[in-house]
Amino acid sequence: MKKNNSFLLKYKNIHKGQKAVLFGSGPTIKNFDPITIPSDFIKAGSNEQIFLDLDLDYWFMCDTTDDKNKFWNKFDNYNNYKPKKSKFIADMGEVRNKPPKGIKHAEYYYSEKKHSFTKNINSELIPTKVSITFDIIQFLLYMGIKIIYLVGHDCDYSNGTFTGVKAGEYHNAGPNLIERWENCNKWINEEYPDTKIYSINPVKLKLFETKNKIE
Repeated sequence: MKKNNSFLLKYKNIHKGQKAVLFGSGPTIKNFDPITIPSDFIKAGSNEQIFLDLDLDYWFMCDTTDDKNKFWNKFDNYNNYKPKKSKFIADMGEVRNKPPKGIKHAEYYYSEKKHSFTKNINSELIPTKVSITFDIIQFLLYMGIKIIYLVGHDCDYSNGTFTGVKAGEYHNAGPNLIERWENCNKWINEEYPDTKIYSINPVKLKLFETKNKIE
């Protein structure tokens, strides 16, 4: 049976012209006050961010990692979590650590490990690499988002994530993330030239114009 993401067609341009905040899991996310986000903004995030008071519209997950304390020991939290709009989980095929089927409130989409990106998320497997962040960006752009504010995308694992876990440090994830961001930005400039991305209080991700606040 051919894998199919056709159900995503209902999300095409659903937020046309709107602004969004995309949360990362760097420590600076804890220095940001989500109450400063205007009410008409879309908020998207992933993974352990369910334990922060972010009031997310969209939440994503693609793997469970080998660390039982990160997912399996908190399975009920992930299973019961319900964002305001949609909960997305990637099905990456036969790979280690993928989330189990049947998680509550979730829609599963098909993805594959690739360095590319796609505008056609409803008709293609969604390219995923390095971080779930880049899955989310493809979704937000497909939904018609025109301005994206990045919060907590430190691209620096010297102090771990906001949870204190040194995930990513051992395989040099910071530079890999920056390279992926560079490729993503090039693709966005080509395919979505009217889209603008800003970075709130960046650490090592200096690719985008810096803003001190959401506006």
